[in-house]
Amino acid sequence: MREAALYWTLRRFGFLCFLAFANPATAQLEDRTALFQTNDALETRLEFSFRDIKKSKNDTVYQQTQLYYRSNVSSWDSINVSLRARGKFRRENCFFTPIKIKIKKRDAKGTLFEGNKNLKMVMPCLTSSGNSDLVVKEYLCYKLYEEISPYNFNTRLLDLTLTDNRKKIPKPISLKLF
Repeated sequence: MREAALYWTLRRFGFLCFLAFANPATAQLEDRTALFQTNDALETRLEFSFRDIKKSKNDTVYQQTQLYYRSNVSSWDSINVSLRARGKFRRENCFFTPIKIKIKKRDAKGTLFEGNKNLKMVMPCLTSSGNSDLVVKEYLCYKLYEEISPYNFNTRLLDLTLTDNRKKIPKPISLKLF
């Protein structure tokens, strides 16, 4: 009942929340992996071909790249990851497509990503700044839902710098996403 009331309250004020159900054990902070132990934004960098990731229609074809993340204030670490686009509509109609990240267990061992095999990144549709604001609002909906229900997804805000590696002079794009 509380979940339905929250949903309609948020929807009335212009927030559209997608309420989903996952493992109830994820609601306990101590049961979460190191990646989701904190709510601080994780500073990350990715470099891949935007065109190639959108063009691939096969869900089993992944693009190999490095995910750089700031492990502490002064140093960057990296991890080998595989990327693919998610979703048909946004792949065809948006500049950015949502991304699925696949991490091998041996690559994640001893890193912040240990215990996470697959991650999903929610991206804004277009490059304008207002679109990142909508993603942050959706992130807040997920965080509110975590407070009222034991069934929720683990989420963490990212400060992501994307670079298209197919361009001669790559221009980094900074985004807020989860």
